[in-house]
Amino acid sequence: MAARPRKPAAGYLTCPVCYDLCLNPKYLPCHHTYCEMCLVKIKVESDLICKKCGKVSSVPADGVKELPDNFFCSRVVDEVNLKSKLMSDEAKCDHCVTKEGTAIALCLECGTLMCQYCYDYHKSSTEYQDHSTMPLGEVRVKPPDVKPKAKLAVCREHDIELKFYCETCEQLVCHYCITKTHLNHNHDTVKKMAEKHRKELNKIMEPAQNMIDGLSTAQKTVKIVDDKINLQANDIDKDISKHYEQVQQLLQQQREDLRKEVQEALMQKKNKVLVQLERMEDIRTELECLKELNDEMKRGSDQETLLMKKCVLDDMKKLSDCYKKMDTEPVESATMEFMPVKEDEQGNLLPMFGMVYTVEFEFVGAPEYAFAREETEFNIIGNSSNKRRSEVIVQAQSSRGDVIPVKVVGDSNGNYLASFIAHRIGGVKILATTNGQHIKGSPHTMMVYRNYHTISKPNKIVNNMDSPWGIAISRDGTWAVSDSNHCVWVFSSNVKKFGGFGDGNGQFNKPHGVAFDDDDNLYVTDHSNHRVQRFTKDGNYINPSFGKHGSGDGQLNYPVGIVIYNGCVYVVDHGNSRLSVFQSDSGKFCHTISGPIRNPYYIAVSSKGQLLVTDNTLFCVLVFNVNGDYVTKYGMPGVERGQLSNPIGLATDENGFLFVCEYGNHRVSIFDKDGVFVHCFGSNGSDAGEFVQPYGMALSPNGSIYVCDYTNKRVQIFSFL
Repeated sequence: MAARPRKPAAGYLTCPVCYDLCLNPKYLPCHHTYCEMCLVKIKVESDLICKKCGKVSSVPADGVKELPDNFFCSRVVDEVNLKSKLMSDEAKCDHCVTKEGTAIALCLECGTLMCQYCYDYHKSSTEYQDHSTMPLGEVRVKPPDVKPKAKLAVCREHDIELKFYCETCEQLVCHYCITKTHLNHNHDTVKKMAEKHRKELNKIMEPAQNMIDGLSTAQKTVKIVDDKINLQANDIDKDISKHYEQVQQLLQQQREDLRKEVQEALMQKKNKVLVQLERMEDIRTELECLKELNDEMKRGSDQETLLMKKCVLDDMKKLSDCYKKMDTEPVESATMEFMPVKEDEQGNLLPMFGMVYTVEFEFVGAPEYAFAREETEFNIIGNSSNKRRSEVIVQAQSSRGDVIPVKVVGDSNGNYLASFIAHRIGGVKILATTNGQHIKGSPHTMMVYRNYHTISKPNKIVNNMDSPWGIAISRDGTWAVSDSNHCVWVFSSNVKKFGGFGDGNGQFNKPHGVAFDDDDNLYVTDHSNHRVQRFTKDGNYINPSFGKHGSGDGQLNYPVGIVIYNGCVYVVDHGNSRLSVFQSDSGKFCHTISGPIRNPYYIAVSSKGQLLVTDNTLFCVLVFNVNGDYVTKYGMPGVERGQLSNPIGLATDENGFLFVCEYGNHRVSIFDKDGVFVHCFGSNGSDAGEFVQPYGMALSPNGSIYVCDYTNKRVQIFSFL
C-alpha cells in the first residue's frame, strides 16, 4: 500500500479529524469532507456531529460507507499518491492483483504504474493501443503532467453510469431514473448541465480574488500595528528601566509589577491582533481552496462539476458573509504610554513609581470633588487617531468599600459621558479601564462633600436676642453668641447669659468676636473697651485680659473678629486695619499682620492653615499664610452669584469650603478651597431662611451652619443632606 500523503496543500481537502488528505473521502449533508474511517471514529450512536460547523447528520442505515463519495477529493488524493509513488525508489505495479510487482513504466492515459509483465500486455493489447507510456526512469527525470483516471459515478439502484443531471432535485441520475422519478423535472445531459453550471459558478467566484487581495492588504496593515506594539512595548520597557534606576531601593517591587503590567498589556493587544490575523488567514485560505476547487472542476469531469456545485455555492455564500462582516481595520491600536510619577509639592518622590496606561482614552474634566446625592459627570475622550473603538468600563467605590453605580453613555465618535451619584460623604475612587487596562487618568480619586446646594430653610431658629454679632462653637457642641446688648449667650444643655455694660472684668461695651480654644475657654473681643477678655464656657472670668486702646504694639483699636490657632490668638484690629497676634495662654503680644487690609471684620483659619479675613471696603476675603504673608483674595464687589457686598462673618469646614456672610446682599455665599463659587442661600426678608444684614457665623462639628441674623435679632441654624 502506498504511503499516505502528509501536509496537504489544499486545506479544503483535509479531514477535520486526522488533518491529512481524506482517504476514501465521504461528505456529510453539510458538504464537509471526511475520511471514511474517521467518520466511523466520531460516530455517536446514530448521529455524526461535524467538527467544522457543528451540524448533526444521521448515519445511513447501512453505515458510513453509504454516505456520498467525494469524487473530486478522491481524484486529488489519487493524484498526490501517484506523484508520491513516481518519486519512490520501490514503486509497485497498480495492475497486479498482489500489487507486488516492481513498476518500470507509467501509462500517461490511465495514470497507472505497470510492472514488466503488465507493461508488455498493455502495449500489445488492442484495447490500449492508442495509450502512450513512459519508462519510470524518464518520469523521475522529467515528470509529465499526468492525472489518475477519474472515477465514474454510478447509480446505486441500477449500477449504471449517471449520465443525466436533474436540476429540480440537484442530483445526478441515470437514464432509468429519468423515466421514473424525474420524468417531469428539469433535466438534461451531464455535459450540457455542467457547461451551464460552470458559467454560473465562474460568475459567483468572480469576487473571490478581490476578497483575497483585500484580506492580504488588511493583513499587512494589521501586521504593521503588531510590529508597532512590539516596538512601543520595548521602548516603554527601556523608559521604565531608566526611571527605575533613580529610585531603585524604594521601588524595586513596583518596577517588576509595572513590567509585568506592560507584558500583560502587550499580550492582550497582541492576542486581539493575532486572533484577527488568524481569522483573516482562515477565511483567505478557505477562499483560496474554494477557488482552487473551482479551477480543478474546470479540468475535471462534468459529473464532478455537478456533484460539487451545491457545495461550492454554499461555501462561497458562507465565506462572502464572513468577509462582509469581518473587520479589516486593526482591532487594536498600537498606543501605550508610560508616565513617571512627579514630585509632590515638597519635592519628594511619591510612593508610587508610575503607571502604564492604554492611551486610547483619557479622563477630561474629571472633578476634584462632588456633592452627596448630586449627579457628578465627567468625560472620557477617545484618541481621534484610533479608528477602532473599544468598550470603556467605569467603576466607582467609596472609601468604605461601597460600590457606587456608574452610568456610562457612548457617542458615535467613540467618546463617553460617565456619571454617578454618591450618597455619603468621603473619598471615592473611580476606575476606568478598556480591555482590562487603565485609561489615562485612572484611577481617579475625589472627595464627596456635604451637599451645600440643598441649603434652603433653617432647621431651627433661636429668637429673643437684641442683635447678635459674633458666634463660636466648641468641640462638644456648646455655642456662644455675642449680643449688642453688652452680653454673651451660651447654649449647651441649658441657656446662660453673662456680662453687662461696663469696663470692669467680665463687663462689655459692644462685644463682637467670640472664639473657643482647645480647652473650651471662651475669648471675647470687647469692641469699645479695646481689649480681649477670656472666660470659661460657663461664663466665669479668667484673668488677665489683654490689649488696650492705641495703635502701638499690643494695643487695639475697636477689635472685632477673633480666632485661636496653634497657641496664638489672632485679633482683627479693625480701627488699626491690621491683625494683632498674642499668645493664648499669657496674652503676651507677638506681632502684627498688615498688608492690603483696609476695613477688616472677621477672621477664620482654613483647612490649609491659612488666615482668611473679610474686608468690608475691598468687598473680598483676604488670604494670608500663618507667617503673615499675603497670598491672594477671593471674591469681587457685586450682587451677582459669586460676587460679594459688605462681607462680614465667615467660617470654613474641614474640607476647606468657605462660607461668607454678606451684610449688603443679605445672604451667605459658599466657595470651595480654591475660591471658586459653589452656592449661595438666603435673601432679604424676615421669613425662615431669609436675612436682614447677617453678621457672624460658625460651623458645628456635625457641619450645621449657624448664622447671626443681626437685624432680625435671631440665630438661624441650617443643616443639609
